Amino acid sequence: MPVASYAVLLAEKYAPSKLPDRVVYQEDDGFRIEAPYQVVRLWELDSSMAFERGCEALLPWVLLLKGGEADLERAAVAIEGLAAQPGMAPYPMLVMVNNLATLATLRYDKDVIRHFVERLGTRMTLSTDLFVDSWLYKDGVAAGKAEGKAEGEVEGKRGSVRSVLRRRFPELAELPEIEQIASCDAIDQLLLAVIDARTPDEVYLAVRTTLSADKR
Repeated sequence: MPVASYAVLLAEKYAPSKLPDRVVYQEDDGFRIEAPYQVVRLWELDSSMAFERGCEALLPWVLLLKGGEADLERAAVAIEGLAAQPGMAPYPMLVMVNNLATLATLRYDKDVIRHFVERLGTRMTLSTDLFVDSWLYKDGVAAGKAEGKAEGEVEGKRGSVRSVLRRRFPELAELPEIEQIASCDAIDQLLLAVIDARTPDEVYLAVRTTLSADKR
């Protein structure tokens, strides 16, 4: 079967000025593979593709596509609409919102992102707290690293876990076990588990499992 290879560049400001026309892999025994590839520069692709039926998984990538800034509200509203159509959503809404917030930081600085949040707050019904939590969480992590305050970073991540819990499973938002998780990596894993959880029992199991692993 023929194989097509691609190199996907996410943001222009991080892209190399020149790329080789092929990837070469070679072993000491002489085994060699050369693979030509096509370069895909996301900022050159029309953002309208993300709004085509069947392309819902591209919605969080809108801000990295050509003209994406102008389509921010449209993408956020489309993600919100998927919450009412579970069969159409490639991921849970919270995951898609978090992905949108994360990918935005590859192209825009925090002041521009804060402006996005203000725009969303006046033009759509989706709670901008979802975006604020994601973007301010990253601000908090960056500030914690800059000041060398590891405990502040951990506390910021615990706050992100509790913010998601308050929206999805409010009865579990104050679980004392969360305060006992001291590792940043462990809390990151717990946040992903909380986002994916479908029932309170799944959340509680994830918290207990994370706490147990963090203590080892």
